[in-house]
Amino acid sequence: MEGVDGEGIDKAVDSKDLQQQNKALDKLTDRVEDRQLDSNRVQEAMASISASAEADANAMRLRTIQTDYFSSVGFLMMFSLGLVLLW
Repeated sequence: MEGVDGEGIDKAVDSKDLQQQNKALDKLTDRVEDRQLDSNRVQEAMASISASAEADANAMRLRTIQTDYFSSVGFLMMFSLGLVLLW
Protein backbone atom coordinates (compact mmCIF):
# COMPACT_ATOMS: atom_id res chain seq x y z
CA MET A 1 0.00 0.00 0.00
CA GLU A 2 1.55 3.08 -1.26
CA GLY A 3 -0.62 5.89 0.31
CA VAL A 4 -0.62 4.64 3.88
CA ASP A 5 2.30 5.16 6.15
CA GLY A 6 2.54 5.15 9.95
CA GLU A 7 4.00 8.63 10.07
CA GLY A 8 0.89 10.20 8.51
CA ILE A 9 -1.35 8.53 11.08
CA ASP A 10 0.90 9.73 13.92
CA LYS A 11 0.74 13.28 12.58
CA ALA A 12 -3.07 13.10 12.37
CA VAL A 13 -3.29 11.83 15.97
CA ASP A 14 -0.82 14.46 17.16
CA SER A 15 -2.80 17.12 15.31
CA LYS A 16 -6.02 15.95 16.93
CA ASP A 17 -4.41 15.90 20.37
CA LEU A 18 -3.04 19.37 19.75
CA GLN A 19 -6.47 20.64 18.75
CA GLN A 20 -8.02 19.17 21.91
CA GLN A 21 -5.28 20.71 24.03
CA ASN A 22 -5.82 24.06 22.34
CA LYS A 23 -9.56 23.86 22.98
CA ALA A 24 -8.96 23.00 26.63
CA LEU A 25 -6.49 25.87 26.96
CA ASP A 26 -8.93 28.28 25.29
CA LYS A 27 -11.68 27.26 27.71
CA LEU A 28 -9.33 27.75 30.64
CA THR A 29 -8.15 31.17 29.49
CA ASP A 30 -11.75 32.21 28.72
CA ARG A 31 -12.73 31.32 32.28
CA VAL A 32 -9.79 33.28 33.68
CA GLU A 33 -10.75 36.29 31.54
CA ASP A 34 -14.39 35.97 32.64
CA ARG A 35 -13.33 35.86 36.28
CA GLN A 36 -11.12 38.89 35.79
CA LEU A 37 -14.00 40.75 34.14
CA ASP A 38 -16.31 39.72 36.98
CA SER A 39 -13.69 40.85 39.51
CA ASN A 40 -13.36 44.19 37.74
CA ARG A 41 -17.13 44.63 37.73
CA VAL A 42 -17.31 43.87 41.45
CA GLN A 43 -14.53 46.36 42.17
CA GLU A 44 -16.26 49.03 40.08
CA ALA A 45 -19.56 48.38 41.83
CA MET A 46 -17.94 48.54 45.26
CA ALA A 47 -16.23 51.84 44.35
CA SER A 48 -19.53 53.23 43.11
CA ILE A 49 -21.33 52.17 46.29
CA SER A 50 -18.57 53.69 48.41
CA ALA A 51 -18.70 56.98 46.49
CA SER A 52 -22.49 57.06 46.77
CA ALA A 53 -22.36 56.41 50.51
CA GLU A 54 -19.76 59.16 50.92
CA ALA A 55 -21.92 61.58 48.90
CA ASP A 56 -24.95 60.71 51.05
CA ALA A 57 -22.95 61.30 54.25
CA ASN A 58 -21.70 64.66 52.95
CA ALA A 59 -25.23 65.70 51.99
CA MET A 60 -26.50 64.74 55.44
CA ARG A 61 -23.72 66.77 57.10
CA LEU A 62 -24.62 69.77 54.94
CA ARG A 63 -28.32 69.46 55.80
CA THR A 64 -27.44 69.25 59.50
CA ILE A 65 -25.27 72.37 59.26
CA GLN A 66 -27.99 74.23 57.37
CA THR A 67 -30.67 73.16 59.83
CA ASP A 68 -28.53 74.19 62.80
CA TYR A 69 -27.72 77.54 61.19
CA PHE A 70 -31.29 78.41 60.28
CA SER A 71 -32.55 77.27 63.68
CA SER A 72 -30.05 79.60 65.35
CA VAL A 73 -30.93 82.49 63.05
CA GLY A 74 -34.63 81.89 63.64
CA PHE A 75 -34.12 81.81 67.39
CA LEU A 76 -32.12 85.05 67.32
CA MET A 77 -34.77 86.76 65.19
CA MET A 78 -37.53 85.67 67.54
CA PHE A 79 -35.46 86.70 70.56
CA SER A 80 -34.76 90.13 69.01
CA LEU A 81 -38.41 90.58 68.15
CA GLY A 82 -39.32 89.70 71.72
CA LEU A 83 -36.88 92.30 73.07
CA VAL A 84 -38.27 94.94 70.71
CA LEU A 85 -41.81 94.17 71.79
CA LEU A 86 -40.81 94.34 75.44
CA TRP A 87 -39.13 97.69 75.05
